[in-house]
Amino acid sequence: MGQVPSKLALEMNIGVGEISIDQFANSLDMELGVGEVKVNVNEEEYDSIRIDVGVGETSIQGFENQARSEREFVSDSVRYNGNGTHSIEISVGVGEVRVINR
Repeated sequence: MGQVPSKLALEMNIGVGEISIDQFANSLDMELGVGEVKVNVNEEEYDSIRIDVGVGETSIQGFENQARSEREFVSDSVRYNGNGTHSIEISVGVGEVRVINR
């Protein structure tokens, strides 16, 4: 299991896997073919969070503003807009994505 600094902006493109990021406090751009993503942000306000899953589930929890969810037959998308400076964009083909503000 690898570790990266919590304040490092990340761009990731992964085929298959399970990604868990704790105490994250920067921008993230991630594409995952199949798997699960869990991002715990470190009480950082975000300008935007966008999550798209082709087949599976998404959730954004613990932020001041309400996230907007769009569920279709098997796909799921969720959007959040806030007043911060960072953004998160995650796209998963098949799997589950959770972004949680702790």
